[in-house]
Amino acid sequence: MAIKSYDLGTEIQLSGFFTDVDGVTAKDPDTIVVKVKDPSNNIVTYSLPTVQRTALGTYTLNILPTASGPWWYRFEGTGACQAAAEQQFTVKPSHF
Repeated sequence: MAIKSYDLGTEIQLSGFFTDVDGVTAKDPDTIVVKVKDPSNNIVTYSLPTVQRTALGTYTLNILPTASGPWWYRFEGTGACQAAAEQQFTVKPSHF
């Protein structure tokens, strides 16, 4: 999967999708957190209601990256759906 790239100053939406252990049926975890790591390795943790449930097993978080470079995020679910997934994106430096 290609790493997505965004311009500095662009609000982006991060998404996480949870399923049963077979990976077939969407399922909601009992609790959910999203960890976001910026290029300076600062980590911010978000949970409901900042993280929004948009459909069964589907969650989103809108963020406004404040620095250029590689960013990482991790959706974690616990309880009824114990799962985690990490993704990376890049914020391009501004010439202005």
